[in-house]
Amino acid sequence: MAASLHIFSPEVCLATELIHELSQWTQEQLAQTLLIVPTQRLGTYILAGILERHAAIRTPGIITLEKLLSQQAQLPNVSPVPDSAVELILHQELEKGHFTQLQVGHERELRLLHNELYEQGIRGDALDTLERVIAEDIYKSEDHLGSLHVRAREIKTILQTLDDILKERGLLTRSALLAACAENISSAWNENTLQPYQHILFCAYTSVARSWRPVLEKLLQDDRASFWLHEAPDLYHSSSPLKELVAWIRAQAGAVPTASSRVPPREPLLPKAWTAASAMEEARWAISLAQEWMEAGLPPHEIAILVSKESTYAGPLRFFARGMDSCNIALAQSFAALLPGRFLQLVHSLFHGDEECSHLLALIQHPAVEHWIRDHSNAPHVIERLREGLLHAGIPRDFALISQELPDSLGEIIKNLLQIFSAFRPDRQAKVSVWQHDLDQLVKEFDIFYCAEDADILQSAEDLYASFVDSLRVLDSVSSGLMSGRFFWELVTRHLLGGDVRGTGEPLAGLQVLSIPEARSMPFTRVILVGCQEGFFPQALPQDVLLDNYLKKSMGLPGWEVLESMEDQTFHLLLARIPQMVLLRSKRRGDELVVRSRFTEGLMVQHRLEEQDLPLWTEVFAIPSAGVEPLPDELEGKIPVDFEMIWSSMSASRLEKLIRCPYAFLLHHLHVQDFRPPPWDGDARREGVWLHAVLESFFSGLYEGKRLLPAWDGTGEGFAEAALERLMTLTELLAPTEMKDSPIKRHLEQHAWPQFIAHLQLLGADKPNKRRENRREIGFGPGTQREVKIQVGDRWRLLIGRIDALDRYDDLTVITDYKRRKTPSITASERGLAPQLAIYALALACFDPALSEQPLLLGYWNIYEGQWKTHGMNKAARDHALARMLGSRQTPDIEALKEGITTNWLWREEEIRRRERFFADPSACELCIYDGICRKEDPRARRRIQQQNFWAQRLKGHVQERESDAAE
Repeated sequence: MAASLHIFSPEVCLATELIHELSQWTQEQLAQTLLIVPTQRLGTYILAGILERHAAIRTPGIITLEKLLSQQAQLPNVSPVPDSAVELILHQELEKGHFTQLQVGHERELRLLHNELYEQGIRGDALDTLERVIAEDIYKSEDHLGSLHVRAREIKTILQTLDDILKERGLLTRSALLAACAENISSAWNENTLQPYQHILFCAYTSVARSWRPVLEKLLQDDRASFWLHEAPDLYHSSSPLKELVAWIRAQAGAVPTASSRVPPREPLLPKAWTAASAMEEARWAISLAQEWMEAGLPPHEIAILVSKESTYAGPLRFFARGMDSCNIALAQSFAALLPGRFLQLVHSLFHGDEECSHLLALIQHPAVEHWIRDHSNAPHVIERLREGLLHAGIPRDFALISQELPDSLGEIIKNLLQIFSAFRPDRQAKVSVWQHDLDQLVKEFDIFYCAEDADILQSAEDLYASFVDSLRVLDSVSSGLMSGRFFWELVTRHLLGGDVRGTGEPLAGLQVLSIPEARSMPFTRVILVGCQEGFFPQALPQDVLLDNYLKKSMGLPGWEVLESMEDQTFHLLLARIPQMVLLRSKRRGDELVVRSRFTEGLMVQHRLEEQDLPLWTEVFAIPSAGVEPLPDELEGKIPVDFEMIWSSMSASRLEKLIRCPYAFLLHHLHVQDFRPPPWDGDARREGVWLHAVLESFFSGLYEGKRLLPAWDGTGEGFAEAALERLMTLTELLAPTEMKDSPIKRHLEQHAWPQFIAHLQLLGADKPNKRRENRREIGFGPGTQREVKIQVGDRWRLLIGRIDALDRYDDLTVITDYKRRKTPSITASERGLAPQLAIYALALACFDPALSEQPLLLGYWNIYEGQWKTHGMNKAARDHALARMLGSRQTPDIEALKEGITTNWLWREEEIRRRERFFADPSACELCIYDGICRKEDPRARRRIQQQNFWAQRLKGHVQERESDAAE
């Protein structure tokens, strides 16, 4: 006898059909039933559906085909090897330099090729076929054919070497092991196989590896078995994995008619297609819509948000789902994002680069390290005292100095910690087994898996770590040399921290957030698909380097068409049976325009589907309250004002607001105050005034008319030591009362001020008999002796400002603006979003035109980082600056900066006059202090404000013009 077949049309929900069938079985029948399903999640749904119809049952067995192969096969003395171990072995072989076509970096592609050969059951002769195909190809040049011949032979050699190394150690790759298991089970199949089951249901598969088909052949001959599959939907592609599987099964079993559903299918609705501004907006709207459906009475587990690219959408979806009563997010996340991963990252950062107090502070606040410290110290509040001690120790560039600054008991804790972590310095050399042992000891010492995230995520993380340790053991067995700490951390970063961990969650616990492939046969009634765009769904095709698609197909491998048809098949199966789908995509990804998915494109052509801009979710799905009049969408920034009066005089900060966003400029002009609380790290403005005062008074010794120190006249030998002593004296004298004991002083002494002194030496401030002039706080504008008037279009404007520093030397003049922490980018200066230095250059050309013609540099000095950034230089200064590495050939010309700022200024004024209001421009509104005042998130005004991004449109036009000029 033979198995029974049930092949249903795509519109039928297989899970619902199975539930209907199994609900009619007796408890004894169910107890003797084995369900072979593609995912354990689908089995759980089927089981829950049966329980809804039975008060109690003896549950059937539920297993995936992969797990069935692993459990049933009898393969003594054989173990699976992790993928990372395979790549490490390949890396070692490539590093030996025995190959000309293969290089380090090809490991992953070689591993995937090795897996494909076993999955398709053609490992034995595929590479011989490849060599024959290359030899018979008459359309390629002889040189190219020669390199392909060599490449084919080298691939054959390295894959055989891999198999030999693994075989010697009793190891097999996952694909090879499953292929061997399938062969073993099929050769030993009899009536006792899969006992005590009397009913074996093979359900809902859409593809099966060819090397597993021997087991399906035996199932097709077993009268206990039945196959429950979908007919393949009509696709753009001529074939698909499901069409091939069903055709093969029919050929084995004879002609089988399509089964009719006993559960009336629900009529699916045409999907809705929306475009959002960003992935964050997609995620927020998807969660909001799902909540609306649940509030309307739809069971949460019948709603799914399907994710096309987990790395892009997992974070935003987790963020917006916080606080939901029921939500199961079963998406992959990086090991590095979990507490164990963050611990290893912090250990790595200790000795990677400079030894900084900030790294120690971060490390001692990690929960695993906090537990360790409390266990090794009886002192109360030890973590708080350590944190305070490290802050007062300052930021020296050596951990030994830090521990010396602490009291004895606290210093001893830091010494003990550093002694443990010093084993992981990047310059250390040791055998692989030593690195593996030390890593295991570190993990046990700090018990980093003790209380990480949810239980299933934790289990997945521990499994990934165990797999990585197994990989190190395998590598140790084939390696006799020493491994550097730098390479060890590369392995940790690539194969552990970069690995994905996935929790299945609770399949029936509320709203389901899944990857698209996991939902192929799930019985959802509402689906929101985020990321429905080219490159995400369907995914971008792989970038094969060693063998192209033609050669792979010639060998007998499926080729990239199968990848495309698999996603096509998935989409059409969902579309056929899901009652309502919502397709979301972003308009842009960063600065790049996004193209809608060809699946959406097909629906637009076939069914006249319209893709619309995404409104606030309540505008479409919520029912408006009766009798409530909507508030008018009043235009922002429309007030009676004399434009000439409001911008007749302009400072750099006011001009920056005007160019970035006219509405912010208006609010600032009207003295609307920022209502945000002060920053967490204290009064940043007072600290900035203090540090500026130190630099202002360094040369003159004067501050606000008061003599603090004699004027500076130090040059020659001992310049650096004397300058540092003077800077620290001024730092102490000018420090605000509440900052007298600030730990920043240690950072200034050991890093910031020495870097500033080195910069002065580079300019020539330490050279005796060198002409120099050092001017500070040079004010210009009304009320000063320097009135600066410039022409903007056909109108004159007064400039107001104060230059922090103007330093003249024999061969160079330097204008500097001091910044406490963050300096603008050069791109921002070029585009006019940071006009300060251009304003200084315009002012200097007015009150000292002769000096502006001399070799001139414009730049920022970052006080905390101790770094100089040149943002502009004139032609006369270019050679001098390049010789001292004070700029590059790409540094903008000062005349271009001045012309750019006046052009942008004139353009913005004309835009405001034409619209007769100070409109909000959202092109560059990140971190705006008026974020809570602007109506850009108001649903009545949001779309209109988004369309007012005139600065971005202008910038885009300029970029296109430059690209066109470059092409010509």
